[in-house]
Amino acid sequence: MKKILYRADAANIEEIGTGHIVRGLAIARLLEKKYNFEFISRGINEYKIIEKFYDGKTKFNIINIEKNNTKEESDEINKIKCDLIIVDRLKTTKSFIERIKNEKKVIVFDDTGSGGQYADAQINALLYRGEVKNNEYRGFDYLILNEYKTKKLKRLNNVIKFFVSFGGYDHRKISLLIYDIF
Repeated sequence: MKKILYRADAANIEEIGTGHIVRGLAIARLLEKKYNFEFISRGINEYKIIEKFYDGKTKFNIINIEKNNTKEESDEINKIKCDLIIVDRLKTTKSFIERIKNEKKVIVFDDTGSGGQYADAQINALLYRGEVKNNEYRGFDYLILNEYKTKKLKRLNNVIKFFVSFGGYDHRKISLLIYDIF
């Protein structure tokens, strides 16, 4: 069975949150019958939140690196035999993508850095600007959401109770706009 390595972090800091890992787990569930999945994530300091995502089925490798795009990070990735690497983070560099690519395919998600154009494909459902690059897929058609079981909303005394989430970090404060509507 072919193997996919998913490189993403989750953290209790601005602009990281948990959405990258949640997306990776959703992809892993969709492809689990055809592919083995392995995650590689940072696990130091504020990144220790990753431990909450262990589901007993998915393999997680925790690496203790300080910064992304370093030779140290690419060396850790290259130790793992896989057929495809998915990097899910905001900024990669050209040198980082070139170091991990070797003879493997590389896909990046939400990459606004210089490395995305050197990947085999970049998927930017929400974060994009400028002209579409040859290897880029963008827009809501490429948005990957986690499957949740939903129930029909019930009206109780003219009050609707519901939960709205915009990921682990809502820097645009969209949740406050929604709150003001109701």
